[in-house]
Amino acid sequence: MNILKRVLIGLSPRKLAECGHLTKRTDFLDEGVLLKMPKNNKGTFDYCHECLKKMTIKCTWCQEKIYIGDRITLYVAEEDFMAPDGAVCYNEEKRQYVGCLSYDCADSAADIQGIWMPPGKVMRIPSPFEKALKPESLFLFQMFPNILDNIKSLKALP
Repeated sequence: MNILKRVLIGLSPRKLAECGHLTKRTDFLDEGVLLKMPKNNKGTFDYCHECLKKMTIKCTWCQEKIYIGDRITLYVAEEDFMAPDGAVCYNEEKRQYVGCLSYDCADSAADIQGIWMPPGKVMRIPSPFEKALKPESLFLFQMFPNILDNIKSLKALP
């Protein structure tokens, strides 16, 4: 990162966040990870950068850092899998663990299952595969809502 940008970030004013700490609008979460804070409805920030750093977790599978706002996977662990320290379990019954979407870790970008959000929770979103399985999301069903009735009537023809 250019030195001028680092100096400007260091000189930027601090404002009080809802968490009670002073924070800048733009600051580093980690080396090379720059985050510009979104403002809430009150025109302030919900969290400071230090609180967001504490919400950073490690991927269950490759141990890379997962930051707030990162897209995640929810792979199911095998029966004999021993989760590493700090691994976040999304669903204990199904043994689903939070993982990253890095090229070295995830099978594909289509495996996205959620977003890591404050205060350190999974915001679940349907994967592209799950969206494709829902009949109402298919193009034909949107364009021709009576297509199922028409298909049934075609089967009745001799």
